[in-house]
Amino acid sequence: MGWERVAFVAEQYKWTEPVTRKIKNNLEDRADVTLTSARRVSEGTEDFSPVYDQLESENVDGCFTALAHTGVNALGQWAGQQRPFGFGGIHVPTQLPSFYEATSGAAIATFSQTTATPNSAVTEKTIPYAEAYNEAQDGYPVYSGYSAYDAMYILKEAIESAGTVNSDDLVTELEATSYTGTSGQIEFYGQDKKYPHDVRYGAEYARGVYFQWQQENGEGVQKTIWPDSLADSEYKKPPWV
Repeated sequence: MGWERVAFVAEQYKWTEPVTRKIKNNLEDRADVTLTSARRVSEGTEDFSPVYDQLESENVDGCFTALAHTGVNALGQWAGQQRPFGFGGIHVPTQLPSFYEATSGAAIATFSQTTATPNSAVTEKTIPYAEAYNEAQDGYPVYSGYSAYDAMYILKEAIESAGTVNSDDLVTELEATSYTGTSGQIEFYGQDKKYPHDVRYGAEYARGVYFQWQQENGEGVQKTIWPDSLADSEYKKPPWV
């Protein structure tokens, strides 16, 4: 992406505490970048101008985010003020497939992690599900739609295999799950692992994608930029940078 100097900005909610620790450590120790600062902004923040003034003074190439509740204000002001650095990371509002239109294009060049996009063939089920959802709901699913859809079919198969809805029997069935869903190959960590019964993460399992809002035929499109195996575009700088 051409980012050498990076600042990390998260909102001050409980969910961002472990996220902040992990991303900060990875940017410092594993990524080939200079971390200029890492800050958590108050949940009541409405004006991000002072934050962005500080980032400009740090001469950053990009602002890596962990934003959900305050994400719309943060993005709108970044684009409206045409700040001279990239913006994105974990940004929940921009995951919404209608977000580009809803912001009148202010989302251009922002990026985020998500489960899947309507155009990313994570598995052979991903795009057909997204299209069927759009036909039924007049809008594409957001990140949780893919995993919720998969969860219901995993449960269905477990009930049919066990022949019962007894919880102990279902747990045994679910522990042995190996299911190709819309979000990837889904299996669960065993009871002897650090995160028992959580979804396995990795290249061969469900791990999500990173997309960027780009223009295509005059419209905003969520173009996949990572992983390379699913990418249909490369990261592009904001048009004013």
